[in-house]
Amino acid sequence: MFLKKSVQVRGISFSMVLPKEYKAEAGLLAMKEMSQSAKENGISDMTLDEINAEITAARNGLPE
Repeated sequence: MFLKKSVQVRGISFSMVLPKEYKAEAGLLAMKEMSQSAKENGISDMTLDEINAEITAARNGLPE
């Protein structure tokens, strides 16, 4: 559909400009803050297996 419409309008058929008030800024800021917190707490390099083990332990109420 995208290609057909692009040929029809001789370009991209939607705007690629973000609005002035872009709502994802709050989400990006939160992710940056979480990343900084992870670095400060020495957990930024955890593997997915380690993260899942932490989650499982927390759900089971057991210290990991």
